[in-house]
Amino acid sequence: MLEGYFHSSKISPDGNRVVYSILNEDGFTTMIQDLETNIEQEFMPAAGSAIWSPGGEMIYFSLLVDGNPEIYRRNADLSGASESIVVGPGVQWPRTISPDGEWLIYAEAPGGGFGSSNRFWITSLTEDGEPRRLFDGEGHEQSIAFSPNGRWLAWSTDKFGSDEVYVSSFPNLRGSRQVSRGGGKDVAWSADGSTLYFARGDSQVFAVDFTSADEFSSQTPVMGAVAPTMDGGNFALADSGDRPPHVRAAQRRRGGPHGAHEGGGELVRGDPRPVRRALTSRAPTGARSSDR
Repeated sequence: MLEGYFHSSKISPDGNRVVYSILNEDGFTTMIQDLETNIEQEFMPAAGSAIWSPGGEMIYFSLLVDGNPEIYRRNADLSGASESIVVGPGVQWPRTISPDGEWLIYAEAPGGGFGSSNRFWITSLTEDGEPRRLFDGEGHEQSIAFSPNGRWLAWSTDKFGSDEVYVSSFPNLRGSRQVSRGGGKDVAWSADGSTLYFARGDSQVFAVDFTSADEFSSQTPVMGAVAPTMDGGNFALADSGDRPPHVRAAQRRRGGPHGAHEGGGELVRGDPRPVRRALTSRAPTGARSSDR
């Protein structure tokens, strides 16, 4: 039984699988689970903060290399070797990829490790070139997500005081508007881009109907029991066709390493009635834990 804190859950673009990380006293391990069969596989030891490519054929993740997390990618079917994508002096975590697969936005903590002030960087996945800072200024930049049409970025930061969610146009980054009130951290878009979801520090998830940075509704609570204690995603959304979107909420218990919490997770409907499908915490035979 592999126990720990479930973190950075991301549902595949086809809605059939979820990749997530488990943090325990041994460090991070990244797992993939089939949502229909509940079959679970270890994707990569010593890895965390995994995200899917837009087509779902690859997974980008942060891999512990010589004591420092760097960004790699690997085929989602576990074939082939891992490929290095971003190497830098700080600690890097992948955050979001543009729908056309051209841009990767990642967070870098120049001080190294949790508790440092994250900064968003952007790099091309299709052309050579140096990564660059995405936004100017100070503050702790946390969660970020491309809208499904690639025209908007939703992101959270405390650069203006408290943690709040903002929306900016892409690629010109103009017209940034605050869409949360009373706090906001983890962000996720509905599959059609019409709704922006975010979690805040009181363990609630809110929804905002979104048309543009100038046209959005007041926030509406949709569910609770989400614990946004680590940057980058304690819930995820999936468009499953004839079913409503699903939210995976990380549950927690007291204890755990590095101030984190142990627990499992479940999928709940956006209305938000529970779906009778729980993420297991069993590791496959022979699974390894990370050395972090």
